[in-house]
Parts: sequence; structure tokens; C-alpha cells
Amino acid sequence: SNNLPTIDWTSDLFTQYLQKSIEMFISWEDLIKNNNVRAINISHCVYNQAIPLRIALHKNIEVYQINATYAYRLKSHNMFAYNDFHYFPKIFSQLPVDIQKAGKIEAKRRIEKRFSGEVGVDMNYSKKSAYGEFTEKRLILNSSRKKILIATHCFFDSPHSYGKNLFPDFYEWLTFLGEVSKSTNYDWYIKTHPDYLPGTMDIVNEFIERFPRFTLLPADASHHQIIKEGINCALSVYGTIGFEYAALGVPVINASLNNPHIAYNFNLHPKSITEYQEILLNLEKLNFKIDINEVYEYYFMKFIFNTENLFFDDYKKMEEEIGGYNEKFKQLIY
Repeated sequence: SNNLPTIDWTSDLFTQYLQKSIEMFISWEDLIKNNNVRAINISHCVYNQAIPLRIALHKNIEVYQINATYAYRLKSHNMFAYNDFHYFPKIFSQLPVDIQKAGKIEAKRRIEKRFSGEVGVDMNYSKKSAYGEFTEKRLILNSSRKKILIATHCFFDSPHSYGKNLFPDFYEWLTFLGEVSKSTNYDWYIKTHPDYLPGTMDIVNEFIERFPRFTLLPADASHHQIIKEGINCALSVYGTIGFEYAALGVPVINASLNNPHIAYNFNLHPKSITEYQEILLNLEKLNFKIDINEVYEYYFMKFIFNTENLFFDDYKKMEEEIGGYNEKFKQLIY
């Protein structure tokens, strides 16, 4: 709500927000304690909407997140929706073989559509493709050094939507990588989403001023061109680049054990900041093989088996009828 990339513990703005949050906590705790609340349905498992969720779970009250596309029952040991990716291989193994085969074929088809430059393939929020046309100008230096790409996340969205990551937010993650860059002889590159939010470039430019080893690539640069010109490795916390680059044969190192690809071996998943740093400082020793069938299995489970048409025959049509994406979080949807 304040369009800030991280928390400034000393600011008046944070102090005011903390006070507001404490007041909200007390209000919710009183409401739940003084009424016969049997269950709660919340719209999000993060932000201050998560306050009643966590109070209720502490008091052994049932909590759900049920919205237009998903239904989750939340527990004290699992307070986040959308992280059923931990169970994808187990669920997939229980499906009939013909469904498994057809699912992988369809996943391959959709991934290729995404790589062709088509916008919005299983990403209805996306307005621009990251796999468009090449530019005439070379993007990546023609050198013998290792070439690392950082694919940034939205600084203004919840960083822990799937659960805790190695770093508390995306700004702290970037700062860590900036410090690591000082101890390497790599060529470091950084790239935002093609449809980044206002304010993003101010943050990225400030970061590059602090850590001049980084080269900023155009937001609309094609990942096909970036890979062809020699990127050796990509870094993400939990972005879609994890399966996209894997499908194109490039290793990706995630900075979260709650990333959507965690149940598969087509990415690297360091378990601690120490292990993460060790991998980054020794990329010349990286010997990593990618099983493309795992990528197809993941994509099928994430985007096809987990259909948006859980409650509606045509989710996209429903969204248009109610007036857009944000309307699905209001009463009309129920």
C-alpha cells in the first residue's frame, strides 16, 4: 500500500502501520474470543488479512481460504494457500497413465506457446511476453566469464505468499546478491518483468548504483536472446523462470524452500543462506542436468490439473462478467 521495497524500522510510517496492525490484532482477538466463531474464511493468507487466520488457528478454530479458483483448509503447520506444489509428484503418480501422458503432451504444447511470444498463456495477469523478438544490439558481453541473470520479483507484493523464503523480502535478497558479486569474477545481469509496476526501476537503478558489477537489461529483452548469447545461470526466489529456463536447458537457483518447483530436481534448491552462497561462489563446479519430463509434469500439475475452472465452467468469462480480476475478492463472487 505504500509502494516501498522493504521495511525501514526507524520510519514514522512503519511505526504508524505497526500501531494499526496491533489495533487490528486486538480487535480480531476480542471478536473471536467473545463470539461463538466456528470457522473463518479469509481472502488472503498474507498481509493483515492473515491476522484473523493466525489467531483462529491458535485457538483451534477451522480456517479456510476459498475463492473463485481454489479451496484450501489451513492448519497451524501449514498457514499458506497455493503451496500444494509440495505434493505434486505424489498426486501425479496416482493419476491414470493415460492422463499422465496426455498431461505432459498438453504441458509441452502450452510451454511452446509461451515461448512463441504469445501473451497470457496460463498467466492471465500478464500483459507482455518475455519471449519476444531479438534486438539488433547484443545484450550479453562476449567474454569467457560466467554470466549470471537475476530475474527480479515485484517489490510491492507479498514476498512470502507461499511461506518463508531464505530472505525476508526481495530487496534483502538483491542486497545479498550485490554483496556476493564483490567476491566473484562473473558478469552479472539483472532484468525486471516486461510489465513491471511504477517505481520498480527507481529501486533497481539505486541498486545498480550501489553494486556497479550489475548490468541492467531492457525490460522487454527476449529471454531467447539472453540465453542464446550465453547466460550460464539464472537466479530467482520462486519465479516462473524456474521452469521456463529449465525447459530451455539453463540452470536456475531458487532462494526459497517454498518455491513452486521444490518437489522437482530441474532447479537447485539450497536449504540455507550459507549453502546458497557456497553454490554462487563456486559456479564453475556446477554440474547440473535437467530432466525435461519433470518440467512437463510440473507444468501439468500447476497449470492444467489445478484448473481455474474449479467452481465455474469458464473462469475467464466469469471474471469478465463481474467486472475484472479484483472483483472476485468481493461478496458477489460467493
